[in-house]
Amino acid sequence: MHAFLADLDYPVRILVIIALIIGVHMNIISCAKRRFIVYSVKNIDEGVEILTGKEAGDFQPDGIYPEETINFLVDRKLKNLAEGIKNT
Repeated sequence: MHAFLADLDYPVRILVIIALIIGVHMNIISCAKRRFIVYSVKNIDEGVEILTGKEAGDFQPDGIYPEETINFLVDRKLKNLAEGIKNT
């Protein structure tokens, strides 16, 4: 595991990995089409929003993310995976 990932919470690590995978895929397509745009982002959520075109979503005081945001979908998927592991 890269050192910069080790200091991140697990859900944040997953978002970083997803963003990197999406980013690599998009970079290959862009290079093949001879189109490439570099975006400067302040945090992973900004990068995820640019890459997906969907709102990342801020963590709410009630402990969830707004529905249909990327973070909500990732959180739901992680919870489903955890339940599957727990039930095996």
